[in-house]
Amino acid sequence: MDGQQLLSARKQKGWNQERGALKLGVSQPYLSLLERGARRVPEYLAVKAVQIYGLSEAFLPLDKTGSQVSPADESTLAASLVESSS
Repeated sequence: MDGQQLLSARKQKGWNQERGALKLGVSQPYLSLLERGARRVPEYLAVKAVQIYGLSEAFLPLDKTGSQVSPADESTLAASLVESSS
């Protein structure tokens, strides 16, 4: 989530910065910095914003646990599909 998305979500609720900051549990000046892009939106605040503003979870940061899918060649992929159908 970036500051522009945070700003758009707040405006869609019809809230001024003071109300948005109060709902998010941050100061109004800090929310202003976030919305202008002067500060990065921290992960914990993105999670809270999704809940407070009723946004899609697609706005949340990706899981950083290191679990990435590595590409497989065709024979490996075919073998895994056969195993999963058994």
